[in-house]
Amino acid sequence: MSEFKSYKMFALAIFSMASQGLLSCGPQATSTSAQIASSDQRPDISDDRSSVLITAGTRDFARIHAKDLSGLVTDVVDPETGETSTQKLTGSFIFQVAQNPRTNLVAIGVRSFIYAETDFSMVFLINPAFPNRPQLLSFDAPGQNRLPSGTTKPLGSIRSMSFDSSGILHIEHTDASDSRAEILVNPDLSIRSCKYIKKEEGQLCAEGH
Repeated sequence: MSEFKSYKMFALAIFSMASQGLLSCGPQATSTSAQIASSDQRPDISDDRSSVLITAGTRDFARIHAKDLSGLVTDVVDPETGETSTQKLTGSFIFQVAQNPRTNLVAIGVRSFIYAETDFSMVFLINPAFPNRPQLLSFDAPGQNRLPSGTTKPLGSIRSMSFDSSGILHIEHTDASDSRAEILVNPDLSIRSCKYIKKEEGQLCAEGH
């Protein structure tokens, strides 16, 4: 076989490999659409932690104020009598915010008030497309009868919240005794589990209610 024919066959083979994407002479471009979509979805808590700006892409956005988030909370202590009852509490301070990059659902953890160095807190779920319809997360002991809609047992100090790749919401909260527990919330907003990271005097998994 002549040198010309050999060179021609070699050149054709190189062209075929390049056209199939099997050969690259430099770094290949990668799609950054997922990263861009994610970076656009960063809830921004105000400096005084009284409100949060939530977004979903470039169209849906809203500012949510802690004072507009309220729900029925069981086992609330009356500071004057020490007795507990179910009361309607209103948010006063935003602890943490997390946004699910797949569904745009936003979780907001708010403190209502503090009694005996104990925070009484709630978590709300908000769809940025319908920001005026916050849904109170009904936190109760896993396996027990679910509380009525719009009712929850109180959470402690909410230290962190995040959604994992399966859409499960992770909430870590603590109390004055330094107990720490992690609550897992299913995508349908049912409580998946609650486990202690550190167990002291507190009962953060609603087992004592």
